[in-house]
Amino acid sequence: MPEPRQGRGMIIVIANSKGGVGKSTLAVHLAPWLNEQNHRATLVDCDTQHSSSEWIREAAPNVKSICLDNPDDILDELPSLARETDFAFADGLGSQTEISRALLLKAHLAISYIRRSRGLRSRKSSRCSVRTS
Repeated sequence: MPEPRQGRGMIIVIANSKGGVGKSTLAVHLAPWLNEQNHRATLVDCDTQHSSSEWIREAAPNVKSICLDNPDDILDELPSLARETDFAFADGLGSQTEISRALLLKAHLAISYIRRSRGLRSRKSSRCSVRTS
């Protein structure tokens, strides 16, 4: 896991244009794990269903979680949240929306699941892609 930048936390966005690929599950596991490693980790639930913030309240109530489901709120509040925490895990929507665009604009690191095209499929048809800014 990358180290947070000095004086600022790292905004890690878990995004994909498709739902049901494990974005919320990954965010709900990474935030508590980093908290256990003595990092301040926050889960930012940007999905309108708010499932990851509900799950983390039950699984790891000591991990801070907030809901931001408006693109303007994401653009305004995510940078200031990054100053208050070491890692902010943003769980995005399973679609290409203004919320997804806002998250990717503010991300220091984006994690997205990708799939090979049909002509290139093999047994290992899914991959995980990581982009840093």
